[in-house]
Amino acid sequence: MKSKILYLLSIFLFFICSCHGQISQKSIFTTNEQKKEKDISQTIKNFYVSYASNVSNGFDVENDVLLKENMTPELIAKIHRISAAVGSDPIIRAQDFNLEALSSFDVKHLEEDWYMVSYISTYNDKVIKIPIRVKNKDNKLQIDYITPEWNNSLYGDSLLCKQDTLQTIDSSSPMLFLKTFYATYTMQYCTMSLDLVNRLEVLREKFCTKKASDKIQKTRASEQGYDLLIDYYDFDKLWLPTLSFAHLNGDEYKVSYTKWQDMTTNIFVSVIKKNDMYVIDDIRVESDY
Repeated sequence: MKSKILYLLSIFLFFICSCHGQISQKSIFTTNEQKKEKDISQTIKNFYVSYASNVSNGFDVENDVLLKENMTPELIAKIHRISAAVGSDPIIRAQDFNLEALSSFDVKHLEEDWYMVSYISTYNDKVIKIPIRVKNKDNKLQIDYITPEWNNSLYGDSLLCKQDTLQTIDSSSPMLFLKTFYATYTMQYCTMSLDLVNRLEVLREKFCTKKASDKIQKTRASEQGYDLLIDYYDFDKLWLPTLSFAHLNGDEYKVSYTKWQDMTTNIFVSVIKKNDMYVIDDIRVESDY
């Protein structure tokens, strides 16, 4: 009986020690995670304070260096596209910055690699919230995504496209050609490819006539970064489900999509058959009418 009691007591003590060990390990893990998040938040804040200070002082060259050190090349390219679209700086969501707002910068962890940057604008006392995503590259923290202003405070990896392969463009009918061409074309923007410009150019050369290509180049020359095929400067993943197509008459079709939640864009294209495949022969936007 005594040996049985001792046996049960030893099991009980082992169980207590085991639980204590697990709790201690969990506590250490939690502490380490909290320290990591705090360090990342501070790094992000330091970047934003430096960047905003340079904006206020007009130190554009210094900010170019800062971006190369703290952002991926893909994001830097996207930042330029967003800036052309919204007419302001997507990094701070403003056209200018008042140094008095520097002390209001705050960074909080959201989930996984996502953090919320916020500050109080001195122009209207409004809290500006900017979700960003970071990644560790070669033991250096880099920002690889900033939620565009048109998506407000949305965050999460569902905002990003992972597909990096060209969809087959179906030339069995004008409508199928148009649908698959635009699905492929807009996806290039969504995947944020480093060679985006070249990818778009390859698609245009293959599926647009010289007439259409010349028109696209002419509009790009007058508005840097503008893409006549989407009547904008960039294309967001959340806009993909809103793409719609309608046959008007003859070889005329209408391509529509919704951006900024409630702004509908209509693009009118002519589709003709050339060398046994359909191609875009002309593009017009609503401002042409």
